[in-house]
Amino acid sequence: MSVLDSPSNRHSFLARSAKVAAVPVIAAPAPPTPTACRATPRSRPRRSAPRSNAQGHYVGRINRNMPRRRIRARGPYEHHHGGACTNSDSSAGETMSDHLHAIESAGSYALGPWHVRRIGYGAMQLAGDNVFGPPRDRDEALRVLRAAVDSGVNHIDTAQYYGPVVVNELIREALRPYPADLAIVSKVSARRDAADAVLPFDEPHQLRQGIEENLTTLGVSHLAAVNLRMMDQSTPGTRFDSQLAALIQAREEGLIDGIGLSNISKRHLLRALEQTEVACVQNLFNLADQSSPDVLQECTNRGIAFVPFCPLGWPRSVQNQILTSPALAALGNRLQATPAQIALAWLVDLASNILLIPGTRTRAHLAENLDAAGVQLDEASRAELARHFPVTRQSA
Repeated sequence: MSVLDSPSNRHSFLARSAKVAAVPVIAAPAPPTPTACRATPRSRPRRSAPRSNAQGHYVGRINRNMPRRRIRARGPYEHHHGGACTNSDSSAGETMSDHLHAIESAGSYALGPWHVRRIGYGAMQLAGDNVFGPPRDRDEALRVLRAAVDSGVNHIDTAQYYGPVVVNELIREALRPYPADLAIVSKVSARRDAADAVLPFDEPHQLRQGIEENLTTLGVSHLAAVNLRMMDQSTPGTRFDSQLAALIQAREEGLIDGIGLSNISKRHLLRALEQTEVACVQNLFNLADQSSPDVLQECTNRGIAFVPFCPLGWPRSVQNQILTSPALAALGNRLQATPAQIALAWLVDLASNILLIPGTRTRAHLAENLDAAGVQLDEASRAELARHFPVTRQSA
């Protein structure tokens, strides 16, 4: 019995998706961005030899010299930022400790050698429209980042090509010096040109350049993880292997702590696992687009963090399908939650290895997203959601 088919998860999309013929679909890429510079590798203990299972497949490494980072409760973010941050939605009467309590109720999970709370923050929306150019409100963008960390978020997702450069610079200005338990995860494989186009930047030497640019702009010596993002629907082969090798080398040199994969099929994941450990997988996955249940199940079986990007839907038409759903509105009335909170709570409830990174430009929406962690779905809610949002696709 799979984790998702357990009695507490009878709404399992996997059980329902088994009735659907497998169609080779790879999730469409979300909007990506460019880069420039260099960083110095940090020193760190050498990794131990890989572990293999009975079939000889790679299942990870044990490094007893690298203790897993544990989460810790944090007080107001004071440093050089002029005191504690407060939620802009003051009418709700909520405090940062209220959000921390909600986040902690969702638990935590391993992200490679890190251990993070399951509710994180995706910083992509802090850039201008279409993830390009400066933010609409720079001061509010900085406040959102500080409020997220004040509220207990210790997993932030970003990319050098968001903006480009803009989002990483905002993170550095808002949060540096960084809390010791803050896991910053980035991704490589794309760049932006002056006309706002998203272009592949995924040759092995370009991937290395992208990692170094992230390090320089963020002002760090290493990242918790970097995701190798697939920019096309190609079958994994020797080119994928060479891309993966670039990230493996960066990890061995101490530039990154973990290797992630994004926008992938199950075949990508299995091929990667034959060569290295995988810290996380980022795929498009939400209530209205459950397009990679097999990838999620494989991650669950192997203890790999699954990070659904666009957890409230993408493109806009799919997001509207979720946020304007009468079914979610009715459930929200019963559970005292918004449709967005129901959609996020469904993901938290679905599998314990799911880590959320919902993004927003405002502190009011940040508070709404964080409080989704406290929404508890019952069997009736799960059944209702399964009826209105059935599985329709499966990745290959």
